Amino acid sequence: MEGNLISAILTAFIIESYKMMMLDPQDAANVLLRQQLAQSAGRPIPPTPAFVASGAVVLINTLWFSSLVLSLSAAFVGILVKQWLLRYTSCAASSPRDSARVRQLRYDGLIRWYTPELIALLPILVQLSLSLFFFGLAVSNDIISEDGHLSGWLNSIIIRTYKYRE
Repeated sequence: MEGNLISAILTAFIIESYKMMMLDPQDAANVLLRQQLAQSAGRPIPPTPAFVASGAVVLINTLWFSSLVLSLSAAFVGILVKQWLLRYTSCAASSPRDSARVRQLRYDGLIRWYTPELIALLPILVQLSLSLFFFGLAVSNDIISEDGHLSGWLNSIIIRTYKYRE
């Protein structure tokens, strides 16, 4: 459930930040108008400048897309594990002995496929996803100072998050 909410919020941010990775349509129209004016005046056509997104914009989008992938992965694995556990608890065997055998067979399969470890991995995926999102948010709001240290604001959020988690 957490993964779905995080994914929805991330998608909204990604939609807006992804626009910064492309040339603004107004700028493209201005370049075309300048070229047409130069052509009509008989002057040489100025070269079209290549659009290159800034490093910060690329970093923000990389962080947020990575966060979205982790969030969706956590939701996907959570659904799979839930289905496995529902299958584990359901048993349609005719006798108690058969039920015990089926249950043991399923239990062995859950252990062989590292299901307890997968369950323990889910909160870590969500926390990593949130960390990437907040770091991207900090970069997008110029929260990082010139020397590369995070501001007290971001540290305060991280400390409070872990304080209330315990």
